Amino acid sequence: MKKLSNKQRKNIISSIVGDLETVDYPPKYLSDYLFYMKKRREFALNCYAYAMQFKFDAHDLVYLHETYPYNPGVIGGIKNYKLPKDYYSLIEYFLQDCKVLGIDIDFSTLTEKTYDDEYKIAILLGNDINQITGVPNYHFVRQNSDLTWSDIQCFQGNVCPARVNKPGYKTLEIVKVKKLIRKGD
Repeated sequence: MKKLSNKQRKNIISSIVGDLETVDYPPKYLSDYLFYMKKRREFALNCYAYAMQFKFDAHDLVYLHETYPYNPGVIGGIKNYKLPKDYYSLIEYFLQDCKVLGIDIDFSTLTEKTYDDEYKIAILLGNDINQITGVPNYHFVRQNSDLTWSDIQCFQGNVCPARVNKPGYKTLEIVKVKKLIRKGD
C-alpha cells in the first residue's frame, strides 16, 4: 500500500502552515467562497480542507486514502493508516493533524463565545456506512466571521451555508481553532 514519503509529508505540512499564517481568523465566508469554488476541483478539496482553511493543491495525491492529505490523520502521520472508522479514531486523527501543524484547539460548545483569533469547527460522523470506503462518512463544518456555518458538500462539492445538525449525521464535537502564530526560531 502506497504511503506519503516523509519528504512529501514535510512539504505538504510546510505549505499548509505557510497558508495558515495568512488566512483570516475567523474565516470570511464570501472571500473563501470565491477561492474554494474556483479551486475545489483543481486542488481536490473536501469539507476537512475547507473547515481547516487548507489551500494546498492535493490533486496528485487524491487517489489513495493513505496519501490524500485532506483525510484526517494523513498529515499527522498516523501509523498503519486507515480511514477513521468511529468517534475515537476521527477525533484522534484530527488532534494529531492539529498537533503536527502547530494548531491550538480547545473543545467548546455551540454557544461558547469566540474571539478575534479563533473560530469553531463542528466535527460530525455519519449514521450510515459509506458503500465505497466501508466506514462511516465524516463531515466538518466551520463557523464564519458573521457567525454563520458553512461547508463544502462532499468531495470537490459546492461551498454553501450549512447546519451543524446535518441530517444523517451526529455532531461529535465542537472545537475552537486558534490562529496559527509561528514562534521565531
